[in-house]
Amino acid sequence: QGRAPEFTTVTINDEPTRLLLRRMPDGGLLITGESLQDEQEALHSLLVVLVAGGGVGLLLSLAGAWFLSGRALVPIQQAFQRQQEFVADASHELRTPLTVLRSATDVLNQHRDQPIEANGELFDDVRAEIIRMERLAQDLLTLARSDTGELELMTAPIDLADVAADVVRRTTPLAQANGVQLGLESQEGTTVDADPDRLQQVALILIDNAIKHTPSGGRVDVRVRRTPGTAALLEVIDTGSGIAPEHLPRIFDRFYRGDKARARAQGGTGLGLAIARTLVEAHGGQLSLTSQLGVGTHVTLTLPLAQAGGAVSLGERLTELAAHLPHAATRH
Repeated sequence: QGRAPEFTTVTINDEPTRLLLRRMPDGGLLITGESLQDEQEALHSLLVVLVAGGGVGLLLSLAGAWFLSGRALVPIQQAFQRQQEFVADASHELRTPLTVLRSATDVLNQHRDQPIEANGELFDDVRAEIIRMERLAQDLLTLARSDTGELELMTAPIDLADVAADVVRRTTPLAQANGVQLGLESQEGTTVDADPDRLQQVALILIDNAIKHTPSGGRVDVRVRRTPGTAALLEVIDTGSGIAPEHLPRIFDRFYRGDKARARAQGGTGLGLAIARTLVEAHGGQLSLTSQLGVGTHVTLTLPLAQAGGAVSLGERLTELAAHLPHAATRH
């Protein structure tokens, strides 16, 4: 029987060669040679391709990771930028009343020997700026709690028309002082699930803004109605000067005011509408605004109607909340 062939590799003329050795039946030896140069060159080319492909793949992977990480960082960068802008705006808003307070106290310090009546206007300025700072601090706290998810709502079925009527009653003296007619129209069946204090705050912001931005002889109409669907609407319509189109996209931004000088003169901080929208959205509602220069502004608050059940009047709800407050300790 013939033996199995044997293979060996040798170098002939600097070229790798594979030899096949087979013994013949008559005792002879058959040697067949095959150059491996082409095979090794092909293998080398294949390795180069694989290495290059791996490098390209690695580069693509790194590029993809960089791109994805960049996209992931965009919200963080935007949030950080908003935070910086927020702090800068808040600092600016605090600087103005602090400057007024410092100037007033400097003048008062120079006139210590004068009676209080002689500096009545300065005391009024100090009081007004303190109230402004208190309002700003409360507004900032509301937004901060909203940003951190710590804004608590004590909701209950409440009549939106009842809330609007109460706020209209409270703002009527302001409207009369400004020579503005303030009207109210409401429908039945406008019960919503809401925090009464927060809902009052929103209505007060909207109606107060409308009155302050309506000139003497103008009109502000407050309407509460129910949509054919499952929502209740609070509309505040004024005949003020209106808002320029370029300001509308940012009208709900924090600290944004189209006419900063006018807003400052009226005691605004640029946070009212931002807070109103934040509170409305926390209730699952929407706040929209349309305006036309020389015609006026129309703000619409939309809230989902409450589920079936009896509505609680605003007075009853506030009384219920007050009953749960801790009583002051009695002195003996």
